[in-house]
Amino acid sequence: MAGHWTAAGESIPKAVTPAEQGDLDRIALATRSTLGEEGYAAAFAHGRMLRPDEARALLDRPGRFVTAR
Repeated sequence: MAGHWTAAGESIPKAVTPAEQGDLDRIALATRSTLGEEGYAAAFAHGRMLRPDEARALLDRPGRFVTAR
């Protein structure tokens, strides 16, 4: 989702507030820890290509959250 939100932020000025950016940075760090750098890069690139309806469909799926252990 980070890739999707980054792409959205590039097309809409001020789409992400500074406080939200801090949250996104923490989420990215945790996701990198879980997926590794290559996995994160692939997921980020995929997210950048999602249409808004596709991103929403991913959020609506059960079990969508990955938790770091």
